[in-house]
Order: sequence, then C-alpha cells, then structure tokens
Amino acid sequence: MQFADKKEYAAFCREATAAMAEVAEKYGVTVRFGNGRYNDQAATMKLEVTNKTATGEAQDKSAIDFKALAPLYGLVAEDLGREFRRGGKTFKISGLNRRAKTMPILAKCLQDGKTYKFAEDIVTLALKK
Repeated sequence: MQFADKKEYAAFCREATAAMAEVAEKYGVTVRFGNGRYNDQAATMKLEVTNKTATGEAQDKSAIDFKALAPLYGLVAEDLGREFRRGGKTFKISGLNRRAKTMPILAKCLQDGKTYKFAEDIVTLALKK
C-alpha cells in the first residue's frame, strides 16, 4: 500500500467509507475515516463510528460533548444547531472542543461549509440578538 499524496489518501478513505456503508446501515451507525499517517510501507488511520440521531443524522463527539457540557459555557444543550450571525456570515452551532480553552465552541458557516471556532462569550452574545 502506497499513497502518493493527500488526495490519494482521501480517495482511499472515501472508497472505504462507501464500502462500509451497508454494514453501517445495518447497525444504525455512521462510519468516517479521520486523520491518518502513511508512508510507503503502512498506513494508520482513525475510524470514527457514531450512532445516528432520531432524525437519522450522524452525531459526532463534539456534538455529544456540547449537549453534556453546554451549561459550563453559558449555553444550553438545545443551542446545538442554533444559528447566529458574525462578521456578515451565518453560523450553525455544531459542537464543542473540550480541550480548547479560549475558543471551544464549534460552528459551521452556512455560506462556505467550513467549521470555525468561537469563544463562548461571542456565541452567547450573538444568540441573544
């Protein structure tokens, strides 16, 4: 097994995820390959398996952490998925990075699809508007 570059590694992860789709569906979970390391001899990668929510959406660790720990950051569990505006863009709260001290709140930008991090006071103020 030899990956020439990140694009080839990403293509492998997409194909492996598609190959596991039937098994994931059978058990009601989602499967996603995360970061990995590779060289010309071997590859090591993270495989993340998460339960689906009642609506059938995948729920990752950051979303689970947000629901459990939101009150420690001046938020409530129901704020997960709420939208707020910042810098002319609209963001949707997607989770919490427990290890981040200054900007633990994760939010996905609805315009570009990227995930950004925010300080809790920025988010709580934006949600009150």
